[in-house]
Amino acid sequence: MINTNIVYEYFNNLQTNIVETLQIVDGKNFVNDSWQRKEGGGGTSCLLENGNVLERAGVGFSHVLGEKLPRSASVAHPEAADRKWEAMGLSLVLHPKNPYAPTVHMNVRFFIAKKLGLDDIWWFGGGIDLTPIYIVPEDARFFHQSLKNTCDSFDSSFYPHFKNWADDYFFIR
Repeated sequence: MINTNIVYEYFNNLQTNIVETLQIVDGKNFVNDSWQRKEGGGGTSCLLENGNVLERAGVGFSHVLGEKLPRSASVAHPEAADRKWEAMGLSLVLHPKNPYAPTVHMNVRFFIAKKLGLDDIWWFGGGIDLTPIYIVPEDARFFHQSLKNTCDSFDSSFYPHFKNWADDYFFIR
C-alpha cells in the first residue's frame, strides 16, 4: 500500500526547491497563486515573468480528488474505472531569454484509484524534454546522459525504454 502523504510531501517540497533555486539563479521572485478545486483538492501555481535569466517560467503543483476516474485515465487503466481517485503532479515550463538556452518542459504525476474492498491501483507518469532554438550537440549529450544516469540508478532498462517512448511521443512530423 502506498502512503499518499509521502508523495504529496515529495511533490510539494520539489516545487518549493525548484522555485527557490530558480529565484537564486534569476535574481527575481516568483508570484504564487493558490487555488481550490470545487470537486476536491487544489494547488499552487508559481510564475516568474521578465526575469533576468528567464523570460517566463511556471512551476505548478496540483493535488485533486474525484468520485470517478476520468475517462482519459481509465482508458490506459481500465481496471481502475468507476473508482474514486486522487491525483498529484508537478509541472514546469522554463523559457530563458537566451536563444542559445533551450526551453524546458517537465511534468511528473501520480494517480491512485480506490474502491472499498479492493486493492488500490496506482501509477506514476510524466516526461521531460528540451526544445532548443539552436541545437548544441554537447548540451543534448549532457542532458541525455544526466537522464540516463538517473534512470540507471533504479534500473538500466528504464532509460532506453523511456527514451524510445519520448522520441515517439515528442516527434513532430
